[in-house]
Amino acid sequence: MKFAVSSLFDLNEPIGLWELPLSPSQYEAACFRALVNERTLVFLDTNVLSAAFRLHQEAREGLFKLLRIPLAAKRLVVPAWVANEYVHNAFKAAKKTHGFREADLERLRASLPATKQLSAILHQVASVRDMERIAKRLNVTPAEASRELNARVEQLTNALGDAGGDLAIDAVHRELLTELRPAFVANDLGQIARMLAEQAAHRRASRIPPGLTDAEKGVAQGDEEAAGNADGDLAVWLEILSLSETHSVTGKSSADAQSPFNVLVISQEKKEDFLYRPRLRIAEAAKKIGIEENPDIRLIDPRLVSEFEHRVGHRRVAFVNLESLAAGALASIAEREFQDSVGLFIAAIRKQKRAADTRRDAGEEVPAGEVSVDLPVDSDAQGGVESTPELPAVVPEQGALPPEIVPVDTEAAFVLPIDEAVMVERNRLATMPLVTDYVQVVTNLLSESRKTEEMAVRRVLLMGAPPRPDAAFAVGRAMFVALQYGASKAASLFGGAHMAGSTVSPAEQAFVAGGLFEAFFESIGQLRESVLREGLPMLLDRVSQPGWESARQFINAQLAPFAARFFWIPGTAQQVLQVRIASEPEGESIIVRSVTAAYPGREDIELLRPKQSELQSSYLANTVNLATLRAALSRLSLLPDERVEIQLPGSTQSAPVLVLPADHFINTELVSAPLPA
Repeated sequence: MKFAVSSLFDLNEPIGLWELPLSPSQYEAACFRALVNERTLVFLDTNVLSAAFRLHQEAREGLFKLLRIPLAAKRLVVPAWVANEYVHNAFKAAKKTHGFREADLERLRASLPATKQLSAILHQVASVRDMERIAKRLNVTPAEASRELNARVEQLTNALGDAGGDLAIDAVHRELLTELRPAFVANDLGQIARMLAEQAAHRRASRIPPGLTDAEKGVAQGDEEAAGNADGDLAVWLEILSLSETHSVTGKSSADAQSPFNVLVISQEKKEDFLYRPRLRIAEAAKKIGIEENPDIRLIDPRLVSEFEHRVGHRRVAFVNLESLAAGALASIAEREFQDSVGLFIAAIRKQKRAADTRRDAGEEVPAGEVSVDLPVDSDAQGGVESTPELPAVVPEQGALPPEIVPVDTEAAFVLPIDEAVMVERNRLATMPLVTDYVQVVTNLLSESRKTEEMAVRRVLLMGAPPRPDAAFAVGRAMFVALQYGASKAASLFGGAHMAGSTVSPAEQAFVAGGLFEAFFESIGQLRESVLREGLPMLLDRVSQPGWESARQFINAQLAPFAARFFWIPGTAQQVLQVRIASEPEGESIIVRSVTAAYPGREDIELLRPKQSELQSSYLANTVNLATLRAALSRLSLLPDERVEIQLPGSTQSAPVLVLPADHFINTELVSAPLPA
């Protein structure tokens, strides 16, 4: 069946659609058009609030920019049952600091032994010979081995203590409250509970969604209590029906009596009792493909549409997820202030999705190289060139002690012999003769396909990078591109914990130099107007360490002609970017009057600027989140976080609420490197 689709709500057929008549990009655009439509009422599911606890600072800002669009027009609603579920998880859930907080980091911290415990165990089980082996690995004397091992464990504990700062529970909770406060609605939870008592069992017995897959939540597992809230999905749905019905009556005037409010529910739900997946869809090239490849393109269950129409009087209702909304928004809004943080948001969502998909893939091997290690060199390629003894061609077992350190003269940097032939445009890289033995690896890394990228990353993880610097440079460039598209395992190749003072081969140096070159350049001498930032701070930090002088000198030489467009480049000193916020009290608020960025040797930059469009007024906040501001300034300026200092003279509050002047915003893009020529 062929029919015209003018909006997302035209997809609601009585018995569903076998073929989705939209390509992925068309579907995403339709999702965003529904969000910005002034006649659309937008509801949030509980899992949208919980998603904020898995997003770093700037990615959360991207989420809030999306939600501010309906919020500014008073079209955003957080149902009372959603708030009820949030409160339970935040304050009532047993044995949890917060029900939505990821516990992996806490478990990792708890798994590390205390230094006293470690010393006691070593003295009990380690022989003198064992301590000699440990001392050799740590490059200390046997008498110092226990103390050195304790110091390293303590250092690791302290480092993990710094991790996850962006996900601080109190900060995320405060942001949700600040951003969404006007959207929360009051309702009679007891009445909703009574409706559940009347309907839940009968609906489940008759296979009427939602909640068909949640029955086990009401059953205790072993010695544990039942999870509860087995009918939470149904409660949210019944409240959405009630609120939509009320709004369809009170929201109409005589002039728009024939124009009912659309209803858009934003949910990360993937269970089949809310949604169904069309069997076919239109590909981007206007051809059909087989079984749906994108499991996130799902439509509201036709039975729910039928119930909605009976209660509200029309069928204009849809469920969408955050990824589809963000993708449609990025394709629709070109403004840098929007693209930047929303791009980070969708990248974070997709990275989480890839990680989950990888764990779910049955039978897929997880290579030993998934742990963060130093990059080995492929000794089987290009004529059997052997790797150095310090760079084993096998990946160490997870949990193994670091390899023996070989001292090196950190002043003796060598010039990387990189042929200009591998500094061409990315799309020509695989055609270069110097890359002949690695054509498939480079091609797969540049494919923008998860499966083929992972295949290539696994190849390099297990076999190593090319031993010849030219080929290693080319593979490093392609690997950095794969990192931009979410190949998280690529980060372990660039960010492996290379021991200070150990040798770094020309191949390793060239591999990292290739990643840096790709981040900054289209081709030799052709600086990007917008650098590739995913993973870039990690590479910049790595070449700043002892032993990486050759890679540092290479990228310094490439960037030197453009040094005026950067606050710093590798091989030069970093100064502090000072951001001074001038403000004054006005009633109960603190009004920002100016935001000035100052860096030694450069003219000051005023960041407080007038908004440039009506659209900006809808998605930009009218308050200042200092943590988000600092994170954005650090990322855009390419300066480490500790090199960005925000000064707020006269403020005595620990977390002051700073209000921006009407129609103004802080334009962090003005410090984005490379700066305008």
